[in-house]
Amino acid sequence: MTDTGGRGVLAAAGPVLGSRADPKAAIDVLVEQVTGRVASFADPSLASFAHAIHLPTFAAYRECARGMALFLRSDWEGAIPHLENAAALDPTLVMARVHEAWAHHNLGRYEESAALCRKLDALRVA
Repeated sequence: MTDTGGRGVLAAAGPVLGSRADPKAAIDVLVEQVTGRVASFADPSLASFAHAIHLPTFAAYRECARGMALFLRSDWEGAIPHLENAAALDPTLVMARVHEAWAHHNLGRYEESAALCRKLDALRVA
């Protein structure tokens, strides 16, 4: 993806591996990546920092966006399943896990929140 406003390359998709005999599966993965990246840059809540985060597949983006909408309305209980689904669809989507931990914290579930924070801490790059 390039920015016609002069910022150059915003995001790239791939590489994707697949069978020459049946390339559809690989094409489907590529489509998910591209649509997730486009959606991230088009979403006003993500656009300003989409260049600096891991860009999810579209399915993971959609679940994360649903969870974030509920989270921002203080419906933490409702947000958690969507954020969990987003992280399950794309385990590298740290933003979903951070907000899931925060939602548990806001509900007084400090052990669940702390456990998620420990998992996130283990993912950090030194």
